[in-house]
Amino acid sequence: MLDSDYPRAAQIRRALLNRATTLSRLIGVPRSGIAKKALNDSSFLHKVAAGGNFTIRNYARMMKWIDRRHKQHTQRQATGFVKREKRRAPKRSVNRRK
Repeated sequence: MLDSDYPRAAQIRRALLNRATTLSRLIGVPRSGIAKKALNDSSFLHKVAAGGNFTIRNYARMMKWIDRRHKQHTQRQATGFVKREKRRAPKRSVNRRK
């Protein structure tokens, strides 16, 4: 394989910022708000735009969050409501007195 077959860091960074900017404009939330909700770090996208490094894990979490919100927004536009994903109920600890 040639080096040109793999995306460069700048291409990955640009893709992430473009997707975040598109969602930002679509739902009317600033990019810092998107980063805060997705990763609990409001400066993440600002750091990425400035050329800062990020992990594959944070990249994947951000893209997954953007995909989910974009899907919810398009569903809401088409039908007027959003079908929520099923979430498991948290396990409850049972304190039994003896």
